[in-house]
Amino acid sequence: MAEQVISVKKPVVGVDAENLATELSLHCRALVRDKEAVCDVNVYRLMSHGLDRVNRASREARISFKNTTKQTPRAIEERCTVERVLAGEVTVCPDVRSKRWQRRLSLEGKNREYRSFISVPVFNEAHKVIGMLSINSNKKNGLTDLHRSHLEAAAKLYARAAAV
Repeated sequence: MAEQVISVKKPVVGVDAENLATELSLHCRALVRDKEAVCDVNVYRLMSHGLDRVNRASREARISFKNTTKQTPRAIEERCTVERVLAGEVTVCPDVRSKRWQRRLSLEGKNREYRSFISVPVFNEAHKVIGMLSINSNKKNGLTDLHRSHLEAAAKLYARAAAV
């Protein structure tokens, strides 16, 4: 995958960007060694209104995260996600059902198909945030530092191809 990204003509846009993001998400999912775990990986690009999902293949994924001033629980969660990404923060949540993590990350207290997640910002060469990669697992504490490291490496590859 790294060779493909490095040799691709830049910047990758349109359908080619969608194909690259989809392939990248599939490679990241392959990292999960637990055969009982269900994981999902998504690639987002930063837009003026928030984060839009780029990859096609996804289970019940959010379409986007809006940067809004609305005060509904969902809107607050989406805005806080965008703010963390813009600040360049890596987010690790071992249990989305935990009240502690819901408060800390401003998560909407709803039922989700996943229990844990990691999200990492994607930086361009000028160290400006251009997007986010996220992985989630249906298991509490289902993701490790290895997942985080892999996702951070994948974000660097994606940024190199996006070359925005």
